[in-house]
Amino acid sequence: MLRHLKMFQTRSHASGPLSHLLILDLADERGSFCSKLLADLGATVLKVKAAEADFSGISDEESFLYDNSKKSDVFVDLTTSEGMGALKSLLKQADVLIETFDFGNSEPVCFKSRNLRRLNPRLVRISITPYGRTGPAGNCLSLPGCQPFRTASLFAAVAALIRLTKRRITRKGSHADISIHEAVASMLEGEFTRRFDPDLPGIATPPDRRVFSLLRCLDGYIQIPILQCCDTLAELIGLAPDIKDLHEEPPLPQSLEIFEDAVERWTLNFTRSALVELGQAMGFPWASVDSIDETLQNPQLEARRFFSRVLLPNGKLTSPFPGLPYKFSAFAPALLQTPPASDPDAQDGIATARISRATPAETLGSPGTPKDCSDGMILSGMRVIDLTRMISGPYATRILADFGAEVLKIQSGKAATGAERNDSLPFAIWNRNKRSVSLDLNRPEARANFLKLVATSDVVVENFSPRVMANWGLDYEHLRLVKPGLIMVSISAMGHTGPWSNFVGFASNFHAFSGIQAAACGAQQLPPPDLGYPYADLIAGLYAALGALSALEFRAETGRGQHVDLSALEAICTLDARFSESQTAVRIPDLLNDPCLLARRFLVWLKHPVLGKVLSSRTPLWDRRRKPKWNASPLLGADDGHISVPEIGYDPSPE
Repeated sequence: MLRHLKMFQTRSHASGPLSHLLILDLADERGSFCSKLLADLGATVLKVKAAEADFSGISDEESFLYDNSKKSDVFVDLTTSEGMGALKSLLKQADVLIETFDFGNSEPVCFKSRNLRRLNPRLVRISITPYGRTGPAGNCLSLPGCQPFRTASLFAAVAALIRLTKRRITRKGSHADISIHEAVASMLEGEFTRRFDPDLPGIATPPDRRVFSLLRCLDGYIQIPILQCCDTLAELIGLAPDIKDLHEEPPLPQSLEIFEDAVERWTLNFTRSALVELGQAMGFPWASVDSIDETLQNPQLEARRFFSRVLLPNGKLTSPFPGLPYKFSAFAPALLQTPPASDPDAQDGIATARISRATPAETLGSPGTPKDCSDGMILSGMRVIDLTRMISGPYATRILADFGAEVLKIQSGKAATGAERNDSLPFAIWNRNKRSVSLDLNRPEARANFLKLVATSDVVVENFSPRVMANWGLDYEHLRLVKPGLIMVSISAMGHTGPWSNFVGFASNFHAFSGIQAAACGAQQLPPPDLGYPYADLIAGLYAALGALSALEFRAETGRGQHVDLSALEAICTLDARFSESQTAVRIPDLLNDPCLLARRFLVWLKHPVLGKVLSSRTPLWDRRRKPKWNASPLLGADDGHISVPEIGYDPSPE
């Protein structure tokens, strides 16, 4: 029997790039965050339940409420023919189905692939399971608390939008099989690549050369990149003549330890906030290790109104829930809704749910062609300009490149150093499947050439600090004059607004500011160690890809482009450290011999013109049945003469 609640008709007032979509959520806590992400972007989400909401089997009631905010509840008894009939009625209307059925016995007959195709040929199906629907089970990789589920859900949301793009081309739905195990393994890609061949250039980081040192101060711990700012620190504490050993390659461990002790004696005189303000004013990524309660009172997050409370039917307020980590120029996100209360007068019976929704504009702006829409061609015909560095931005644009977008990696010869060295392993894996163009945007003629590229592009992704693009005259307001339908995604440490908007940061800083670093180790370990891998950077990259694909979906419906302002700190905060159990940083296992990953062809080899074979991984979004034909990153400027832009000359950025 179906006993339905009085559903919120969110479609009539939804605001967001996905307001034209209807999502059916049959996921448990392993995948409910996926549909929450789509609801945050404006989609109408119907949460199908078998009974009144209870929290049996749910480890945290507020975690459940957070994952299911902005959704409408529909109660269906799947054990009756009437209930199954009502469910089929919903399935016929839905654009996307998100489910976490264990493959086999727990899957209702109507969810067999053939039956679903007959019921709704246009339905996009997203399955989220521990090891995927194929391959052997094993010991699932672990992250603290709910983070494995949230990480997999973020991949699943990106997969849903890629599959919706494919539907625009083929007029048919398709199925994405998301493995939680693979999603977590993807967070460790840089680490297992480094372990596979530590002798390749650009990846060896001796254990005595720590990037960030964790130092005590008056009220806790401060994160400082000692070696990056050793000269400035030496002047501050009066040790300038005595640090020549720190400039050795690598620095002597004993000298580094002595210097750290001296700096810590200095930091013990100041509070965390005073040190953060001082370091950031000098342009250094200094960060305080904050507790979860302190994160909730972070002045930057407060200024951007990132946290908000939900009023429950019983009149109580929840604790603050994270909001969206990005701001869209075309609309503001809908506020969190009060979860709908059950209607005691509702009668048992079949309620035919009919959702008022616009007919999708299937003919608008297909980025590919119907002839070839395999995974590697879904985004074919889309041009993306990549102005990003390090990990978060390159990871976002790599996802688009993996699925067929033409991604133009813009570099200058002067900037192609460190993590941006083209012959280094990190650069090779984070920039696979891209093309390389050399432009020094400090030069006026290079900026003129850049604008010619923008005129023929769909998306620009950049992760400079907020003032850089504006100083070049290349901010969104200027770029959209060249290409009115342009989508621009800006990834910055803190977002483009707020008192900390000019702060700089890396993954370790975001772990510290967000409370995840403190929560992951509990009160037992002091000082609290970092996670040991760039989790926050990869999460920000996934959100950037999700923001770009959402904006593309909106443009396909309306023809309008927009600017997406993404905060890396807010991105990691959406995973909400309050729902993380107290665990130490994840242990990196031997992924090269993991039977689950090997069976599903998770590991792939890339060809690089200098490095030869490079180990990487298949994105969890990719159809594991299809062997990808991918290449590692090209060398600087390799494609300068092969970009199809009329009458454009590229400068080689000479030293």
